[in-house]
Amino acid sequence: MEETRRHIIAADPDLDATEALRGFLEATMPLDPQRITSARVLLVLWEHSVANPELARQYRELLVSWRAELVDRIALARERGESAHDPRLGVLADEIISVAIGANVASLMHPVGELIDRYRAYVDDLMRRIAA
Repeated sequence: MEETRRHIIAADPDLDATEALRGFLEATMPLDPQRITSARVLLVLWEHSVANPELARQYRELLVSWRAELVDRIALARERGESAHDPRLGVLADEIISVAIGANVASLMHPVGELIDRYRAYVDDLMRRIAA
């Protein structure tokens, strides 16, 4: 979790909303060997959280805050004046979270870096959909 936070914080604060969203998305995807290694650690921690109620609570809180941050960033990037309560934005945020989690798990089953191009293409396509 901390590794992802560092990637997000490192994003340039001078970026426009669209590029800031792209950076936020890329920070959660397995797009380099370091993030793929971090996914291995995260997967082990998720497994431990099944038997550890406190760790499970922390992960639930992380997922809730991640979703809220995504909804806010998507609304800003779309520049349509949408409310963060618009269900369409929540659905899009849920898609992003599901893909990011799945991408991190899938990256563990392939040689390091094999799926990076696929995930970069997903982010590019997602950004086009958000702008449309």
